[in-house]
Amino acid sequence: MILHRKNICLLIFYLELVINFCIIEVVRSEDVEYYPSQSVSLSSKKSKVFHSHRRKRYSRNGSKLEFRRFNNPAKETDVVKIKRSADPVFHGHPKTREELWNEHFLNLSNAFDQTPSLIKLLHNITMTYLDDCTPVILYDKQVKNQESYLFQNLFKDFPVSYVHGYINERNELMEPALLQSVKECIHFMVFLKDVSVIAKVLGKQSQSKVVIVARSSQWAVQEFLAGPLSRMFINLLVVAPSFKDDDDTSIEAPYILYTHKLYTDGLGASQPRVLNSWTHGKYSRDMNLFPVKMTAGYAGHRFLVATANQPPYVFRRIISDSDGGNPRVIWDGIEIRLLQLLASRNNFSIEFIEPREPNLGPGDAVAKEVAQGRADIGVAGMYMTDDRARDMDMTVGHSQDCAAFITLMSTALPRYRAILGPFHWHVWVALTFTYLIGIFPLAFSDKHSLRHLIHNSGEIENMFWYVFGTFTNCFTFVGKNSWSKTTKITTRLLIGWYWLFTIIITSCYTGSIIAFVTLPVFPETVDSIQQLLMGFYRVGTLDRGGWERWFFNSSDPKTNKLLRKIELVPNVAAGIRNTTKAFFLALRILGIACGIRIHCTS
Repeated sequence: MILHRKNICLLIFYLELVINFCIIEVVRSEDVEYYPSQSVSLSSKKSKVFHSHRRKRYSRNGSKLEFRRFNNPAKETDVVKIKRSADPVFHGHPKTREELWNEHFLNLSNAFDQTPSLIKLLHNITMTYLDDCTPVILYDKQVKNQESYLFQNLFKDFPVSYVHGYINERNELMEPALLQSVKECIHFMVFLKDVSVIAKVLGKQSQSKVVIVARSSQWAVQEFLAGPLSRMFINLLVVAPSFKDDDDTSIEAPYILYTHKLYTDGLGASQPRVLNSWTHGKYSRDMNLFPVKMTAGYAGHRFLVATANQPPYVFRRIISDSDGGNPRVIWDGIEIRLLQLLASRNNFSIEFIEPREPNLGPGDAVAKEVAQGRADIGVAGMYMTDDRARDMDMTVGHSQDCAAFITLMSTALPRYRAILGPFHWHVWVALTFTYLIGIFPLAFSDKHSLRHLIHNSGEIENMFWYVFGTFTNCFTFVGKNSWSKTTKITTRLLIGWYWLFTIIITSCYTGSIIAFVTLPVFPETVDSIQQLLMGFYRVGTLDRGGWERWFFNSSDPKTNKLLRKIELVPNVAAGIRNTTKAFFLALRILGIACGIRIHCTS
């Protein structure tokens, strides 16, 4: 019994040995994947170890063990027994597969998040420098797609009311009306991938403050500030990130704030300038981010001035030598002298040029030269209008004009027209109607019939001369058929009232005719549009210069009615000639309109 138990124990022991040996062989025969790292150098000893790496291979019976090189087919003859090199991936605490998936799906990074610092900087700039006007926030497609979370957090707690817009692929605003302010002033905050496209997006901005948040390098920013495009902006601030030399992205990178210094030499060059830096929620130093520029003048820079003859503001004269040779154009006038004073005060020179399209009129021709960039300054006694203020920068008005009309000067009327002078035309019509119609009641009261007037045409003539003689006291009728010898009471009463009415009329006319003929008559001064409408005036103006279109959008119904049939003349001489030759209807030429004369700059 005891022997049998010993055999059973030995049998169980041998079975455990066999099982453990098989498990060990199976584990040793598993393939181990090798992960190369940077620590393995191809020129070092590790390179030999890397290329000599072996894998275990076993047979079905577990008695034959062989090695083969990693990623190479096994060979029976070329076998080098070298110990497998230690893989550095397994050193330390490697991350599990779930942890790697978590990082990849959530896009986690150890880099420092610069978004809160940038948002705090923009809020500080807005509250300090942009709170006096409405900020307009603009962004292009690249910045919008890559940093959408930035705008979400920026707009969430923006300190003032704002307007935002989108810049398309052609570097143009989807809503161009954002650049035109109707009632309030505006400032701009623009997010751009390329800082150099700001000139095409905004155009010239001399009054508004422009803040550019650029994703360009500091060399690109400095190149833009030193170039000619940056001169289109006076109050300019560029915010750009700072690039660090080391690779440690876990540290906050400062933002550099740039501006430019304009007209540093006679060629009009600009110079980039570093104002400040922002890091850890504060500036590196306290200073004004929008300093006053060009305080020392323009360094002798030469500006092109477009001019046109418009007395008394601009006079164009041609002067030659005593022998008649060397003709040259001399410009003078109020605006020319004013511009010369500005040039001497601000250290710049001027050169006068004439507009290429003088047929447009002085004001429009000069304004087109400035708007298209062919001239820097324009002087032509121009009026300030909404269109010109939109296309150019206008100075403060130096003089003011009022609306006026050109008409004939008041003179004494000719003698043949002075007879009708004391009475207005409608009074003469009423008197003529009264005296002619009065023939019939007088004749009917005497004869109780009108047959004698119908059958005797000479009686009508006698009645007419009787009425005319009564009014003018030129004739006296003493015939037997005269009405003064009638015996009927009705006729006598009518003749009495007729004589009384005639005496009153003749007294008024006689008392006025002497003064009217002796002294000239001054016409009534026209001070309102209603007087022009009641006077049946024909209104004309020049066919160029703006007068023909400035009143098209008037909201006054009387103005629209007056200018509905306006006449256009090619020049002032033609308008004056039409005015002096007008006889039946008075013609008034609209010469100047209510406005402010200014000179414009680009």
